[in-house]
Amino acid sequence: MQQIKYLSSSWNDITHSRGWFGKICLLGLITMIPIFGIMVLRGYMYGWARDIAWRVHEPMPARIFGNEDGGLYKRGFYMLVLNLVLALAVYLVLWLVALIPGMSTVQMYGTSTSFSVQYTVNSPLYFLIYFALIIVETFIMWIGSMRISIYGRLTPGFQLNKIWVMYKRLPGGMWRIFGMELLIGLIIGFVLSIVFTFALSAVIFGMLDTAIPSITSIDYSDMNSLYALIYNLVMAWGPAFLLIMLVFVYVTVVATVFLELLVARALGYWTMQLDVPFWRGQSDPLPFEGQ
Repeated sequence: MQQIKYLSSSWNDITHSRGWFGKICLLGLITMIPIFGIMVLRGYMYGWARDIAWRVHEPMPARIFGNEDGGLYKRGFYMLVLNLVLALAVYLVLWLVALIPGMSTVQMYGTSTSFSVQYTVNSPLYFLIYFALIIVETFIMWIGSMRISIYGRLTPGFQLNKIWVMYKRLPGGMWRIFGMELLIGLIIGFVLSIVFTFALSAVIFGMLDTAIPSITSIDYSDMNSLYALIYNLVMAWGPAFLLIMLVFVYVTVVATVFLELLVARALGYWTMQLDVPFWRGQSDPLPFEGQ
């Protein structure tokens, strides 16, 4: 089986699509709409991932809300449900693990009108279990999302036996995509933190440059003059600080959308190697089962 270069293939597919940067910026804005935005994003990018899984090599769909296959919103909603169920399952497992003796310290607080229990985790094993569960959740979410996109139904995303069979067929590829996401995520986070720190520092130094002459001459016994100084600083530099925060949030969302699109396309390539054209019903044996 030919080894696919997930990063370079996905990167080239995105950057060679016409108007790709504008689409990602628009997807960033849409994603900031609660629930609906995530549905559109997942429906769009996994629809494109499904295409390559079927060996249909097309650029990014021209219209984000095009819904040419009629499954954009349904697909996105199913993946949102899958994500929510998996997150709740992980939370429940971690809560049960915390109850194991030695994993945590239980502190109970009670009054005549209320009662609460607080768990303080104090075991390294707990954190190992936590990270293992996050990886398992990620792989199930990825493979389950591809199955949802291919079958167009919710239940294929929860067929753990089929998900396990698919993972066993190409485990190395799944780990390579995971490493790709981790590495690029760290690079994006590092670059954004550096840029944001410089921008924020410029505002802080500008504020200090404005404030220092007034601070040295202000009469601290006069609270009105102190309030006036603070008000002037906020009015002068508050809009710049707010603008930097808004730009930082939006740029972070856009970078996250690019990374998710990159991962989704890579998952499409990964699934392509599993002979998708020969798949039958969602419960039927996959072509490579038993090999």
